Amino acid sequence: MIADKIQSHTVSFGCDPEFFFEKEGKIIGSEKIIDINKGLKAGNSSKFIVDGVQAELNPVPNSCRAQLGGEISRCFMTLYQKIQKDKTIKINFKPTVKITKKELDTLDKKSQIFGCAPSKNTDKKSENSVSVKDPKTYMYRSAGGHIHIGSHATGMADSFDPIAAIMREPERLITIMDIIVGNTCVLLDRDPSNKERRKVYGKAGEFRTPAHGIEYRTLSNFWLLSYPLMSFVMNLSRFSVSILASTMPGRDFEKELLSSINMTKIRKAINENDAELAWDNFQKIKPFIMQYSGAYESFPLTAQNIKEFEFFVSKGIHYWFKEDPLQHWMKLSSYPGMGWENFLVTQVRPKMQIEKTGKTPIPRLLRKKTK
Repeated sequence: MIADKIQSHTVSFGCDPEFFFEKEGKIIGSEKIIDINKGLKAGNSSKFIVDGVQAELNPVPNSCRAQLGGEISRCFMTLYQKIQKDKTIKINFKPTVKITKKELDTLDKKSQIFGCAPSKNTDKKSENSVSVKDPKTYMYRSAGGHIHIGSHATGMADSFDPIAAIMREPERLITIMDIIVGNTCVLLDRDPSNKERRKVYGKAGEFRTPAHGIEYRTLSNFWLLSYPLMSFVMNLSRFSVSILASTMPGRDFEKELLSSINMTKIRKAINENDAELAWDNFQKIKPFIMQYSGAYESFPLTAQNIKEFEFFVSKGIHYWFKEDPLQHWMKLSSYPGMGWENFLVTQVRPKMQIEKTGKTPIPRLLRKKTK
């Protein structure tokens, strides 16, 4: 029997979100808080490391979003305890900041340059194309929120582990992730500084192939604002994998999705952080999601919650998540918090019903400005 719905597959989630430190309102190098050689151990074998001006969190991967969220929480609790020694130091979660030349000159030479090693790209013209020539005179620094995907199974032949087989064809998965993850996240992460960030890295189709699987390098750290956002991004990634893992003779979900969109427009929406174009792209993707994602809680977007998602988008993420991110994550140390699917049902849906939005128009923030 040919499956008529995409089947959810278990994957291993990893990530390496970045952020900044500031002292008395000014950005400082992360090496002044974290040992540049040893890093800072946190959580259950997780750690923080210095990655240029930025600090980077490397939590232990997990196949469960809630457990990964709990580990991130424990890590930030460790970091919070460390910075309490100096009350003038705070964590800055903005995706892009500006550092002073005076501060940059005080840092180790390794911290003054961009910490990112070369990336691959599904669009060969974009591979390793960096428009910024001299990191020592370029004062902007950006924080990525890269997603790592791997097989949950170990020591299993590809014929029994479709996820491992997918990892061997990274460009197929990255293309699907641009459509499902990258374009969708432009609707949420509308910070104009993303265009500046992508002068250095984070373009559509950007990836690496570490030993554990695939690293999708397009997103900023915006999902560190809250656990529901992290939960959403991870499940979009799992959905992307599941599209390929569910594709079989007679049911080519991959081909059907690709035929519904214009890949050039997907890349343009991501690279230019064009929310209006991303919205138009999403409307072409939406029928595929509604038809094939099924009505399971394991899917991030379904026919049952698509209106809630569009209402969520119309308000903007800062409408929903106003709490200081550090305080938010520390509260989750003993409980993983409300995941994305429950958040839509218990937080977004009631608000939508109060406003009596029966038909979701193009969100106000995404409409083209008229003179």
